[in-house]
Amino acid sequence: MNTCGMWTCFADLWPKHFGIPELPWLANLFIAVWLWMFGANVGSFMNVVVFRLPRRSSITLPRSKCPRCGHKIRWYDNIPVVSWLLLRAKCRDCQGRISARYPLVEATVAFVFVALAFLEPMRVSDHQVPYLLTLVPRRPQTMSTLFLMYFYQLILWCTTLCAGLISFDVREVPRKLFGPALLVGFVAPLACLQLRPIPYAPVVHWPHSVIAAADGIAGAVVGAMLGFVIYAAALHRRREHRNPTMLPLAITGLALGWQAVCGLAIATSIAELLAAIVGRIWRGANRISLTAMLAVAIPIYVVCWTPILKIFPGLSADASILTFVLATLTVTCCSSGRSWLRRARRRRVAPISNGVAAESAAPSATNELRTADEKSSTAAIAPTVGAASNGEAEAGIDQVAEDPETL
Repeated sequence: MNTCGMWTCFADLWPKHFGIPELPWLANLFIAVWLWMFGANVGSFMNVVVFRLPRRSSITLPRSKCPRCGHKIRWYDNIPVVSWLLLRAKCRDCQGRISARYPLVEATVAFVFVALAFLEPMRVSDHQVPYLLTLVPRRPQTMSTLFLMYFYQLILWCTTLCAGLISFDVREVPRKLFGPALLVGFVAPLACLQLRPIPYAPVVHWPHSVIAAADGIAGAVVGAMLGFVIYAAALHRRREHRNPTMLPLAITGLALGWQAVCGLAIATSIAELLAAIVGRIWRGANRISLTAMLAVAIPIYVVCWTPILKIFPGLSADASILTFVLATLTVTCCSSGRSWLRRARRRRVAPISNGVAAESAAPSATNELRTADEKSSTAAIAPTVGAASNGEAEAGIDQVAEDPETL
């Protein structure tokens, strides 16, 4: 596809109208505000999950409190984004600083909730979802199906975003975080086949439940295999007790299909390699995990999947085993390259640290020699000093014995 055709595909993403055309603009505005508030509250709950789940605390009880002074947060101080602005990023009780990441996560989740709604289900007349027009020909059912797909994809994205934030903080993500997404990702398509945007195969004359089960199993297996390849190729990660990439990629394949997880694994592996290159200059880039990059890539793929399939036909329903082979080779090369960059950085830092240690060891060696000389001189003087002190003591005793006033 030429450059002009590529830009035309992405230009088609811009909706011809915002919102549902049958509704007035005020109703569409009300829907946008409601989705923003709902997404901001979901983002506030995600902050609680990210903070409490690695500490093995309950995510429901007790109420939120300030980590510094321990005071319970009042309901009017817990309004997403707004309370942080009104309190000027400080606790009402102890005046401790509140991190800007809390409102940033809330605003990001709210924005994604609104953007996906206006770019997916609310522009149904512009959408061309595979096999939707044949299985669900009527407009109301198509609208409801796209809204179900919308919430189905949001569950996947919220889970990966929580996992990415936890991996940025503590590096090890609890497995229980992925439980709800695995359950919804496997069970929901059994009731509604159209939740996955790309079918398992171009033409499959199987019952809907069998197609949904085969699609989910294939996506989960391919995602898990790619996660294992990334974990095995990155040598610096073998000391970790758990594979940090297998479950995120498995739930991605379960929710979006095996073709989608191949494309997302390629994109995130290349981004991870670029982050390792940037990490040689800015050390903070090394803390960005593949799961966090996956949380960024999923909404982009969900919104742009139509032009992506036109540009890369290997990710469509006509994909073959070559797509999986290409994804495996790409993630292996990128993970190995990132591992090599990290080892090279350690080798570069090691001589510097050894030189600093040698410089710090030189004064200590001089001090040890000086101490040894002082000890030897002290040992040579000690008999004379000891004899003198003994003589003074004996003289003192004789003086005391001869003086009758001291008796």
